[in-house]
Amino acid sequence: MRTRRPPAAAPPRAGRGGRRRLGCGRARSSPPSSPPRPVAARSPRRRAAFGPDRHGGPVASHENPEPDEHRRTVHPSPAPQTSPQTAPLTATLTSTAGAGAFLREFLRDPLRTASALPSSRALALAATAPVPATGDPVVVELGPGTGAFTDVIAERLGGRGHHLAVELNPRLATLLRARHPGLDVAVADAAELPALLAARGLARADVVVSGLPWAAYPREEPWLTDVVAGCLNPHGALTQFGYSVTRALPPARRLRRRLAAAFEEVVHGRAVLANLPPAFVLTARRPRLPRG
Repeated sequence: MRTRRPPAAAPPRAGRGGRRRLGCGRARSSPPSSPPRPVAARSPRRRAAFGPDRHGGPVASHENPEPDEHRRTVHPSPAPQTSPQTAPLTATLTSTAGAGAFLREFLRDPLRTASALPSSRALALAATAPVPATGDPVVVELGPGTGAFTDVIAERLGGRGHHLAVELNPRLATLLRARHPGLDVAVADAAELPALLAARGLARADVVVSGLPWAAYPREEPWLTDVVAGCLNPHGALTQFGYSVTRALPPARRLRRRLAAAFEEVVHGRAVLANLPPAFVLTARRPRLPRG
């Protein structure tokens, strides 16, 4: 009787990682073809040179600290400095007090104060444009009020020449002296300008900046425009500001006629919209009156 032989077993297959399975027995690892290459440890200095870690700071090492010249030094932030263009607190308080005083004087006498608000810097720059930038000019300011034009005139002069402020209101004159200790303030009427100049040994003025309201000009002789023209040098100038809403009123028309009679040239400036209310400046040059 012939017996059958059992089929020959298939050769074992190679598994993952070079291991060869031997039937149902234990897996045996095959030796690797070549030993693994050692991984060189990255030095702390090189790692720090690559950049900061995920927390934002450089990688530090306690075993091999970096030299002092490679450490990052944290400098304290400098204290904030005040910009030279920022006005000090004292100037702000003084300006606020001046605006309040101007409003009080307007409520006491609206015809002589003419406005409840001081003039803006834009209007002051336009009214003081004829002030010379060189030499020692004599500048007269009529009706300075709280000093809106006075500040710009002082900036333009820079300590040169003579600056005379003629203010009829004694309360405003006191405030003006407090704001400008070196200013020559005279509590007087604008019609007294010839005597005020003579008392100071000044023959003529180079520029007269008027902040007077148009209603304050007298309606009879002597005309204030003639008085001012007689105090100016032959090439002097007078500036007078006015509000755009009042340019058609009788006091405005009367003042323009008197300026044209006393000066050879009268220029009507552009409206200063930055002022409240909008205003303009009349510039009169070359007085017509003969010199004595």
